[in-house]
Amino acid sequence: MDIKQFRYFVEAARCGNIQDAADTLFVSRQAVSKAIVQLEQELGYPLFYRTHGGVTLSEQGLSYYDQALALVQDFDTLTARMSHVANREKLRIAIPLTVHQHFYERLRAFSRLHEKTFDLQLIGRTDAVCHTLFESGAVDMAISHLTFSAGIDSGQTVAVSPIHIAMRKDHPLAAKACLKPEDFIGESMIFYMNGYKKCFWLDERTPPPSYALDDILLVYELVCQGRGLFPVPPLSMPGFAKDIVLVPYDGPDNMDYFTCAIAAHTQRSPRLQKACLQLREALRDPELS
Repeated sequence: MDIKQFRYFVEAARCGNIQDAADTLFVSRQAVSKAIVQLEQELGYPLFYRTHGGVTLSEQGLSYYDQALALVQDFDTLTARMSHVANREKLRIAIPLTVHQHFYERLRAFSRLHEKTFDLQLIGRTDAVCHTLFESGAVDMAISHLTFSAGIDSGQTVAVSPIHIAMRKDHPLAAKACLKPEDFIGESMIFYMNGYKKCFWLDERTPPPSYALDDILLVYELVCQGRGLFPVPPLSMPGFAKDIVLVPYDGPDNMDYFTCAIAAHTQRSPRLQKACLQLREALRDPELS
């Protein structure tokens, strides 16, 4: 998924017609149609009802429209603010999409404060890709669940969140005050792999059948359908997950740590490295300061 797909989805919904949306966006009708079809394929359900007269939002499309519109508007606002000053030094930070919302306001505040000197570029990917981009030197900073082997240090913790178990409100376990590993016996588990091949929860305690997915929207769709339980830190929960409750988990490795590292190549630019250090400090949760 990318911002272009969301932009085309929003414009098609607003116009009620693919051709009108294409004309507004100054692209071809095929480009808009292809982007929306790809988005629907990634999500696994239709966003529009299509007729000869145009398109109307499906129930799923209607449920996501407001969030998609806000995402496009926020992206445009942030892009305009970050791009209006020329000759700024780039500061590239890779951040997992699942924690973007947790750090967004702090990133925006830093961008405003330093907009005359730095072009803050946010690269939202899966955690695994963020880690790879950092290790290869493609970004100046990165946030990850894992520590880093390259950089001016192995990274500093910027957020800590206890693991909870996400489930439907009407799930029998939702009434419990806290869950233990033995509560999962006989339950299907859903795992968001975040781009990795391995997951802590994929071990002998996990009862089959379970789902190991890289599509976070599909993960929440399965949870809403009652297809399984999903271990997740609360700070990663999206705002649209309305019919889901989080139950605390008491078991091995029940805390999730988010580490922010600064690339070694920033040492070639004292100004850039200073800005990276300032940004990392700004990203830290207040209770960690």
